[in-house]
Amino acid sequence: MVGLIWLLLLGIGVAYALAPEARPRTGPRQASVIRQGDTYLVHYRWPHGGREWEASWHVSVEWLIATERELAELPEVVLENLDRQGIDRDHPDLGLWFWRRAWRRIAALNLDRIDEVVETFRTFKEENGLDDAEIKLLALQFVQSLPYATPEGELGVYAPPQTLVRALGDCDTKSLLYLLILRKLGYDAIMLYSPHYQHAMVGIGASSPGTFIELDGQRYYFCETTQLGFWIGEVSPSVGDLARWIPLRIL
Repeated sequence: MVGLIWLLLLGIGVAYALAPEARPRTGPRQASVIRQGDTYLVHYRWPHGGREWEASWHVSVEWLIATERELAELPEVVLENLDRQGIDRDHPDLGLWFWRRAWRRIAALNLDRIDEVVETFRTFKEENGLDDAEIKLLALQFVQSLPYATPEGELGVYAPPQTLVRALGDCDTKSLLYLLILRKLGYDAIMLYSPHYQHAMVGIGASSPGTFIELDGQRYYFCETTQLGFWIGEVSPSVGDLARWIPLRIL
């Protein structure tokens, strides 16, 4: 099993290995994490629109224990699902099929664990008179402000509650968090995955300038989650060959 998982990991989690000029940098963000009984209180500050925004959220210790168990079980659950569908483990697209199902399961299990985060962004929108484009960008810049680092564990990915407590993540970890925030806010969003670039982003269904990819006749605009400085629809030339990207609907 370990050997198979290692092969699957070759397709994700080491973004920009071939593009030194695009490697993520840490933005001017601050975070604090305090244990309070059976919860963690996480507090974040991040830049957007010429000012600093801040928010505090509670993350249940029970959720963290559950996510550890769920991620440990995930490879076996996904591979058994592929076996039931008669998919050969030597198939060249096994990594793609594996990650699509893995991300889908992580998203489904954690959708309700970020309700407090989502409510904060709803409040920001209402109290500051932000339109849809502005709240999408505000949430994106929060996720971008998290330092880039490869998560611990066999799969090299964190579930959203873990991301909030550890205050870091890699491309698919941060993209999963942003995707769930968007979907809970009522926006159409998908995962964008490139085995060639070994990278993941989020695609937002919207009318927007910039770079997009199509799925089922809908345009989805690229959102780079790994570093501050990228706007919705903006893609680094180092990962800019659209033919290398695959749109995946996971929710």
